[in-house]
Amino acid sequence: MVSNHGKVYVISEEKKRKLLEIYTDGSFNEKRALGAYTILLKKLDGAYIEKGFMTKSNSSSLIELEAVIAALTYYPSDVRIVTDSQYVRKGITEWIIHWKLNNWMTANGTKAKNVDKWMRLESLCRQRYVEFEWVKAHSKHFENEYCDLKSKALTKIEYI
Repeated sequence: MVSNHGKVYVISEEKKRKLLEIYTDGSFNEKRALGAYTILLKKLDGAYIEKGFMTKSNSSSLIELEAVIAALTYYPSDVRIVTDSQYVRKGITEWIIHWKLNNWMTANGTKAKNVDKWMRLESLCRQRYVEFEWVKAHSKHFENEYCDLKSKALTKIEYI
């Protein structure tokens, strides 16, 4: 899926193969009331760069959304975002169009959640090519599993 919000981006197959890939995942530890997410950038040479963040958010869906926003903030180039969050993938590639047309109301007539975050994500997707790929969670996808484990580990760190 591509999110270009009204702009037509033509990208060659060769350039698609050379897209930076960014894997994201988040976690919320209910027992400790801590959230965290991890961003894993796979460079074209196969090397990885990892960033982990704590968050005050207390919803896994919101944390997943924050992870993608952070990824696009840190890496402002054409990218492929790989996520296990259908909320994020469908939200930015499908639902946001309808939310905006309906004054940020959902199909069932309720106010869309996290509007400020969706507006930020849409803004970050403008002026570049951003592709969203969904992977099934806990399906032994290496990068997704790595981000999941690192995010969970961050929520278990003891702070002084």
